Amino acid sequence: MRKMPIFRGALLAAALLGSALGTHAQTSSSSSSSSIRSGFDVIPAGYVFCANKGGLCVFSNTRTVLYRSCFETLCRDVTKEATDFISCIPEVFGLAASYDARCYVRMSSSSSSSSAPYVTGLVATASTQSGDARRPMQAVDGSLNTRWEASNTSLTTWFQVELPRQTLVKSLEIVEFGSRIKGYAIEYWSGTAWVVAYNSPGPLLGVLPMSTPTVAVRLRITTTPGAQPSISEFRVRGVPM
Repeated sequence: MRKMPIFRGALLAAALLGSALGTHAQTSSSSSSSSIRSGFDVIPAGYVFCANKGGLCVFSNTRTVLYRSCFETLCRDVTKEATDFISCIPEVFGLAASYDARCYVRMSSSSSSSSAPYVTGLVATASTQSGDARRPMQAVDGSLNTRWEASNTSLTTWFQVELPRQTLVKSLEIVEFGSRIKGYAIEYWSGTAWVVAYNSPGPLLGVLPMSTPTVAVRLRITTTPGAQPSISEFRVRGVPM
């Protein structure tokens, strides 16, 4: 049997991959946009990390969810609208065992009238900080260019925000730096004690719906293998009581 020349075989493989990508773009009716990108770890502007491949994105109201799937050096972004939750299982390349994926959710709700406003005047504290440039208040200053970072990876690490008044907290929106947190709990102050609202053994979700009256919310970090936890922005949506 005559062997196919190496150059010709490479062209055929590239054509088949291109055909697969094009077919998906034409047949995926739920996609509102798609583009080939690099930079798998770069958080898209206006979004927060929600889940890795196979995980569940949970959020409040109707949001735009961005799927980022990468096969070797090729990445593709696809967006779709979802309400309350969605699974992070995009079939972009049709090679389920060969691609990785991450999902991000847009920070502002698609339906602004049903979304509670951001709470202003937050006071942030933490168990530790890695120098003056990584203070807790750097995570509530409205800028993604500054952040809080713990000084170590202790299992007792926590980050806390105090609200200016009793508030019915509707959701938390957290932008993590570096995807370092692999286990955490979200707690709120009941007036006499800290009460656990979420307890997760997985990566930190970017949007966490709540319906809790409180004056303080705390992120207690339980697992951070290899690097100090760090938060770029910690935002609270709620209605004053």
